[in-house]
Amino acid sequence: MRRAALLLLGAALLAGPSAAAFDIGPILEARRLQGFSPTAPEEAILAAGTPSPGAPAPVVSRVGRRWGYVALYAAPTQPIAHAGPFPFGRCGEQRPEIALTNFGAAAWRITFRGCPDGVDADWLLMPGGDVLSFAPARPAALTRWSGTTATEALAAEIARRRGEATPPTVTEAPSPGDVAAAHQAALAAWRRGRAPEAQRAQAALRALGPALDRVDWFSPALNAAIANDIGFWLQQTGGCAEAGDALPLFAAALRAEPGRIPTRLNRADALAQRARCASDATAARAAAEEYRLYCTAQTPARIPGGIARRIAAALEVPRLDEEACRPRLGAHRAIAAGDAAALAALLADHPEDAAEADPAGAFPLAAAIARRDTGMAEALLRAGADPDRTGISEYAYAPLVPAAWNGDVAMVRLLLAHRAKAEPYRPRVIPLHAAAQAARQHGGAVSIALLTLLLDARASPDAADEQERTTLMEAAGAAAPPEVIALLLARGALVNRTTRDGRNAAHAVPPFSPASLATLEALIAAGVNLGQQESQGATPLNHLFAWSGRQPEIVRGMAERMIAAGADPRLPDVQRRSALFRAALSGDAALVALMVAAPVHGAAPAQEDPRPLLRRRLAEAAARPAPPGCPCEADWQSILDLLGPP
Repeated sequence: MRRAALLLLGAALLAGPSAAAFDIGPILEARRLQGFSPTAPEEAILAAGTPSPGAPAPVVSRVGRRWGYVALYAAPTQPIAHAGPFPFGRCGEQRPEIALTNFGAAAWRITFRGCPDGVDADWLLMPGGDVLSFAPARPAALTRWSGTTATEALAAEIARRRGEATPPTVTEAPSPGDVAAAHQAALAAWRRGRAPEAQRAQAALRALGPALDRVDWFSPALNAAIANDIGFWLQQTGGCAEAGDALPLFAAALRAEPGRIPTRLNRADALAQRARCASDATAARAAAEEYRLYCTAQTPARIPGGIARRIAAALEVPRLDEEACRPRLGAHRAIAAGDAAALAALLADHPEDAAEADPAGAFPLAAAIARRDTGMAEALLRAGADPDRTGISEYAYAPLVPAAWNGDVAMVRLLLAHRAKAEPYRPRVIPLHAAAQAARQHGGAVSIALLTLLLDARASPDAADEQERTTLMEAAGAAAPPEVIALLLARGALVNRTTRDGRNAAHAVPPFSPASLATLEALIAAGVNLGQQESQGATPLNHLFAWSGRQPEIVRGMAERMIAAGADPRLPDVQRRSALFRAALSGDAALVALMVAAPVHGAAPAQEDPRPLLRRRLAEAAARPAPPGCPCEADWQSILDLLGPP
């Protein structure tokens, strides 16, 4: 496999700093990508830069395996431009590795893995709207896919940006042409001869020509009949990847025409095929519901015998009748549509549907909580929904947890009124912890309201998770205001309880925002032990330097308050490095001055001397131009002067 690159050459708006390296965990990165709003519901954001004022972020997305898109975003919810589809998606793996870097002064480069030799794996998006591609084996032969910019100017610009003396040749890509005519040609190929269905489906797809990959089948102007046929042919080829590509086409067709009954059957067949290919239980459950929806719409009596037997086998029933065909996930659909009347009518006839899990294993109550709809949640609870379970998955949270994360005081009150356990047995997240964490996004007043409800319902104020992390620590980690800290302490939380690795609440306060200063002050006033050393020997003061993305002015303010309260900046960790050592290497002369002036608590323990490293950095700084921002030569020298001779 070759390493392929997608080059996005943007207009002047793209000028700006390089994309930040993604050095956070994969879960946090996935959540960050989910914050971007794709154009199509099936569109998956694969990679995105970090937008900043005057420098929009490039975004790479894909629908299924086949259709790829590129876009520019001013902010995660503010798309500027959306171009595609292009068939570069066929080059990628299920989740290709993608790196974003600048290309020239005003362009982006997106590099991803997975393209076989000979495939046009590299794409160029030019300022005038031109989209070009080239195969890695033929970098001098560009193919233009769209746009109006002069070919000679394009070739010259590409050569200049690639540092080449000779401009590449540019040829026009095949046009998708008349989609209706291509569809008719595909229909004719499908109906021709008596070859097996898989071969005729492949012939139909070939007859579609460029339209298959170059038409946006997910736009509002979708022709549902044509999209259904293409999805059918993809699924009929028998390929697992093709069945996966058929699913978003069927979903788009049903959005355009919800009453298109054959599409229900086609989508069910594609899901069943995907379930067989990947041993995917989620797809199997989704297929069963789609078969029921088709069966109900068509009625059992009107379904041809062969199809009826196939559906009955999928539903594990001897034959199709009204009960076998009854959809089970109507509550989920009513909640998704915001239709309280439909939900009430359904639960009146089938209260058992309140406990019916969707293909992913989530109960309707989870969907109502996500919508923050207490009316629907109450209807489900009255029908028998379990107030302590949102799904059958081992990864599901107790309902009180997402409700608290949402800052939804009314929902928490409703769940407790229906006897939800304020402190369930060994939950993945303790509800009281979620209520403390809510302070980060929803503020102190909301967090206090949530905590009070749970504490009044007899939740333990010092409940700890498997790592012995307590609610007070979660509040500290959320930089909760002093009122939240005071409430927990007043209700019995222990200020100096430690986790399994020896950290207390002061270790948890993040040096990111001014709010952290007030949180720390409240803990100090309550008597938190600033000399507590965790398993690696770091005190809360030393631990300030372990935070990625810490804000220097916040670190300085928190350090000053800790030192004033008696924290010793010379106390080393197991690496023999003290807070003073780490402050010196951070290049913050003001913070070093603060620590040097701190009161001495007895003889200084053995620790590593930062001065040799500082002298080395000083020499390196003197040998090269100062980079944007510091620390630089003057800072290192100032810190050495503050530390004095060895």
